Amino acid sequence: MLLEPEEYLNFVPADAERALILERLEVQISEAKDLEFSRKDVLERMDKWQAALEVESWLEEYNRVRAIRLLNSRIPDLQKKQTCLWL
Repeated sequence: MLLEPEEYLNFVPADAERALILERLEVQISEAKDLEFSRKDVLERMDKWQAALEVESWLEEYNRVRAIRLLNSRIPDLQKKQTCLWL
C-alpha cells in the first residue's frame, strides 16, 4: 500500500522534525538537479571534444595528401633540373 507524501508526515512526531525532514528532502532534490546538470555538461563537453578530434584528424589527413600531391607534381621539375646540372 502506497501512501501519499502528506501521509508520511503523520509518522513523524514533531513539527520541528517534519520541517527538518522537508529541508533535507529539498537539499537532496537540489543536489540531484545539480548532479544531472553536471552530467549533461560533461557529456556535452565530451561530444565537442570528440568532434574536434575528428576535425583535427581530417585536417591532418588532408594536409598529408596535399603535401604528397605537391611533392609528386614537383618531381618532374626537379628531375629536369638535375639532368641539366649533369650535362
